[in-house]
Amino acid sequence: TGTLGTNDMMAYLAMIAIRLIELHRVLKAEGSLYLHCDPTASHYLKLLLDAMFGAERFRNEITWKRTAAHSDGGRYGRNTDTILFYAKGAKPRWNPLFTPYDADYAARFRNRDPDAFVRPMIVYPQYHSITAKTFLGVTIPAGTNDAAGDLRIALDTIFNNVNVPPFICRQLIQRLVTSNPSGGYVSRCANTFINNGSGVRGDLAAVVRSILLDSEARDINSANSATFGKIREPVIRMTNWMRAFGATSVSGNYLLNSTSGNTSLGQSALASPSVFNFFRPGYVPPNTRAGAQNLTVPEFQIVDEVTVAGYANTMQAAIGNGIGTGSDVRSAYAREVALANDANALADRMNRMLLYGQMSSTLRARIVESVNSVAVPAATGANQAAINTALLNRSRLAVYMTMVSPEYLVQR
Repeated sequence: TGTLGTNDMMAYLAMIAIRLIELHRVLKAEGSLYLHCDPTASHYLKLLLDAMFGAERFRNEITWKRTAAHSDGGRYGRNTDTILFYAKGAKPRWNPLFTPYDADYAARFRNRDPDAFVRPMIVYPQYHSITAKTFLGVTIPAGTNDAAGDLRIALDTIFNNVNVPPFICRQLIQRLVTSNPSGGYVSRCANTFINNGSGVRGDLAAVVRSILLDSEARDINSANSATFGKIREPVIRMTNWMRAFGATSVSGNYLLNSTSGNTSLGQSALASPSVFNFFRPGYVPPNTRAGAQNLTVPEFQIVDEVTVAGYANTMQAAIGNGIGTGSDVRSAYAREVALANDANALADRMNRMLLYGQMSSTLRARIVESVNSVAVPAATGANQAAINTALLNRSRLAVYMTMVSPEYLVQR
């Protein structure tokens, strides 16, 4: 017809447009979109993407060449597809492509100790540099071939640097108490790091004791402040569930699978994407009320629309049936089931086990109402299994409602 009109291409564009709009909506500000498309549609799709992302967010048109072309009669064989690359924001995350390592460098890893994955760092003397090394005001002279000794000097130098105590203390406070500790709180902890009272530097037991017993951590007025507290990390929430409700492993091996996907917890223990953890300690979430107050909320760096739903779905499955291979890790909720006939008693237990006695009256009323909505059959002498199922479902519901509540997600 000479125009798009009513045809297959128009139908395709109508279908893909609503999907592209939704992809743009959920994409993070630093995110990018790569759209792989047929060259017969790429020019139409570019117009759509220019309208959604803005023409200034177009980064590249990538031509992907296949290894072999079609045998197309009457024209050159088609052997390419098009990939359109758009960024959502002005500063997209860019992961550069690297060339392969040279043979000498790669040989270090082909010839490494077979226990390298399970032992502490292993020294390879043949690869240790004997040139002079200068850092933080200390110089290791050239010609020294004592790798272990050089490492010890480096660690001791870092350990004794003036910036280490407040750096370590602030992050420990963020993990244990609150994301935005005052300068005085960090300073008191740092002083304990420098000297535990007996002239010992770096006594972590004394440091943690100082953090947990500090007036800022214990003051009820601080706990009631809108800027006090921290987001619980998803993997810590899962661990909390296991410990609070006596979860055990059917196999005895705790066969937990990866929960790193954003449709799961977005985290797995000991599996952060870099040595710098899952999130930055100074992360200020943009376009939020916390960000408007310049508050750091490190854990928010791994939170988005998908991970919120992923956590809720993962916990619903774990609380209901268990988690891991074959639902290997599960709880019987024996103590909760014993109370489940009384919705108020069950809510009180959730308050004690998960919320430190801080449950609001609003949340408590919702839990009681929901638990009471699960009817427990009157005993007939022949329906004990149905009664047990109802009591178990009441217990699971109370746990789930508490663990997805904002009052639980923010530890205060």
